[in-house]
Amino acid sequence: MQTLEVELLPKQMEFLESTAKECLYSGAYGAGKTYALCYKTLVRASYPNTRELLCRKFHSSMAQSTLRTLFQILPENMYQYSRSAEVVTITGGGEIIIMGLDSQKIGSIECTGANVDEALELSEDEYNALLGRIRLDTPAGRQLNLACNPGGPLHHLARRFGISGDPAPDTQIITTNSFENTYLPTDYLSSLDSLRGVSRSRLVLGQWVAAEGKVYPGLQDNVIPDISIPPTGQYYGGIDFGWKDRFAAILGVVYKSTHGNILYVYGEHTASETPIEIHCNMIKKLPMARRAMWFAPPDDPENIRELIKNDLSTSKAENNILFGVDAVNGLLSSDHLFISNKCSMLITEDANYVYDKRTDAPADGNDHCLDALRYLIASLKKRGVVG
Repeated sequence: MQTLEVELLPKQMEFLESTAKECLYSGAYGAGKTYALCYKTLVRASYPNTRELLCRKFHSSMAQSTLRTLFQILPENMYQYSRSAEVVTITGGGEIIIMGLDSQKIGSIECTGANVDEALELSEDEYNALLGRIRLDTPAGRQLNLACNPGGPLHHLARRFGISGDPAPDTQIITTNSFENTYLPTDYLSSLDSLRGVSRSRLVLGQWVAAEGKVYPGLQDNVIPDISIPPTGQYYGGIDFGWKDRFAAILGVVYKSTHGNILYVYGEHTASETPIEIHCNMIKKLPMARRAMWFAPPDDPENIRELIKNDLSTSKAENNILFGVDAVNGLLSSDHLFISNKCSMLITEDANYVYDKRTDAPADGNDHCLDALRYLIASLKKRGVVG
């Protein structure tokens, strides 16, 4: 394969040159994680007969960032791409298999290496399954390469790579922060520098620190006066089932702007000890609720069937808590999520929604509207509707 004319930051070069069996590039916002991962994947795939996996947990997320970055690096005359098979064949080299772990079984795949973007989303079982598929020999050496933002010190990646305790054998972690990328615009760095608390520690300074304080520190700043006529767009809702614990439904609209897709949450319904049929009737009184796609907990198929029976189109929600919390915070920090001040219960719950320091997860409590919001946004992100 011909030489690619690219400039790498020192930490990106360190990641590229690492020969550790498992190598993690842990970076903050703007640290060039996806770029470094895609470039290393291409270098490894330049050897003949190589078979490299390029993965994310969710297939729908691949096209938005990872695959786009891959094709930005690779000149057109250096590859062929089979969209149906999702295989990139490198001229004079091997191949890159594009996959999402939610849509393809990896049990029958053998490869020379696996390269995972947003690796924080992987469960420990998914991580171990990938390790087990790297069986084929290559001059570059069998490797599992990963890129992600930092998480908490209790995450399985933190344990495996020595953030908490001793690292596993033949592993290497490379950490970087936003300010180490000398190509970032000054105004972008200034906006990142305004973040506070655990968001600043993880997403700007690149530190694997325990969560503390509020789960959604930016939510109150994104509450706006109610828009009497919601913008035109696609309508979506999130539902959290409950009986003694409150049932909650959150309704919003996704509309296009010059800065990408925006989610505006403008409706809520919540009540306890109420039959599902009455909940359905109350939800349908919310503006545009009948036109919305609703997302509900996947572990309650009976209530999902009741929603559908009552003319509310409903799908199983994405229920990974870490993924969902990160998705909500990502939309808040980028000003792609706004909430009507009429969603009073959602706003009230947020005031006391904090992390449990023992588990690095949100503390259980009065959080039913917030759970519905998380189901909604995690499901939209998984489907590529929002960033």
